[in-house]
Amino acid sequence: MENKLVSSWWKNVQSLPESYKFPLDQRHGEPIVPLKDSSPIIDLITHEYGGYAQPAILDQIIKASQDFGYFQGYFSTSYHCHPLQDYLPFWPEKPTHDYREVISAYSIETRKLITKILDVISEGLGLEKGYFGGELSKVQMLSANYYPPCPDPNLALGMHSHCDPNLFTILLQDSHVYGLQIFKDGKWIAVEPIPNAFVVIIGCQLQIISNDRLKSVVHRAVTNSKETRICVGNFVIPSSDCHIEPATYKPYQYKEFLHTYAINHGDFEDLLQSYKL
Repeated sequence: MENKLVSSWWKNVQSLPESYKFPLDQRHGEPIVPLKDSSPIIDLITHEYGGYAQPAILDQIIKASQDFGYFQGYFSTSYHCHPLQDYLPFWPEKPTHDYREVISAYSIETRKLITKILDVISEGLGLEKGYFGGELSKVQMLSANYYPPCPDPNLALGMHSHCDPNLFTILLQDSHVYGLQIFKDGKWIAVEPIPNAFVVIIGCQLQIISNDRLKSVVHRAVTNSKETRICVGNFVIPSSDCHIEPATYKPYQYKEFLHTYAINHGDFEDLLQSYKL
């Protein structure tokens, strides 16, 4: 059972298999109050046709990336982010919807968003437009994540705590089920799922390239006992042979960074120190 897909057995068990129980110090414990008033939410629709280089939107994105390591952004009036059950074929109530059409629509929208965000960050860091193009953002990986109800969510995690090793990640959350949490000011905070908004998570490479002006946020996914949660992540990744040469860190190839990241089990703080000049 434990080697099979969780979706194939979760309905048939009353207790969590031992291999899915996290150590006590890694469990999420009691429910966490969502981050609401101070959560960085940016209205990208208003600025979509006027360009992201306007001072107000530029400052909001850079400040959110510095203070939180992520932000949520409303994007595009031409594309409607319906609940994820309308998109994914393995959603129980609507198993016949076409997966390829949906992923194509999602990919087109995220490609536009990726280009705009990279242009804004380039300008905010004083870099030339297109700096993050080419090898630094050459690879895009799409990951659809299915989290079924868990018999004992206090013992398990949908995804362990980590920083993303790539450039940055765009996440389309379920429209109403909580799961994503960030670590800020010594505590875990739930990120409110907002309909029609993407979550943009700063990755390790942006922190390093920006010489720590932007922050890569530690985050994780928790489970619940009642509702299925689905989210789709789009990871923007440098090519394996991409050379990264920031001012305050040792130069390296991205594939070397990934190897060290794996050895450190995703512990970004220790990893940062090993690359500091």
